[in-house]
Amino acid sequence: IKYKYMKRAEMMDTKEIVYLLCLDSAKCRKRICKLTEGDETAATVDKAKIARLVAQNNCPYNILVHNHPRGGSSPSVSDIDTSRSIAVMLRSMGFSLADHLIVGAEGDVFSMFRDPSCSTFLF
Repeated sequence: IKYKYMKRAEMMDTKEIVYLLCLDSAKCRKRICKLTEGDETAATVDKAKIARLVAQNNCPYNILVHNHPRGGSSPSVSDIDTSRSIAVMLRSMGFSLADHLIVGAEGDVFSMFRDPSCSTFLF
């Protein structure tokens, strides 16, 4: 699963923005939902909203994408904890968090799915 689903311009904002990409069983994009917009350093994610969107769209695979407008793409402790919590919630609903992509200020992208330290307990 690649970053191809998003336009880089969407992620190069001065505030943290979080999107949910809903993918069908063939891992093709079905819907992109802007979940929230925060400030320069954080954005609060509403898990109930994610659950509702995933259930409404009936997409087995889902990807969180957010930006770090003032830094690199490495995940914070909060990013990892949020991903873990959302992954557990989606699994309990019969869905999957296929990845969590973080886009750094320079356009670099971190994939939790591809990182062994994250993928083992998240997905």
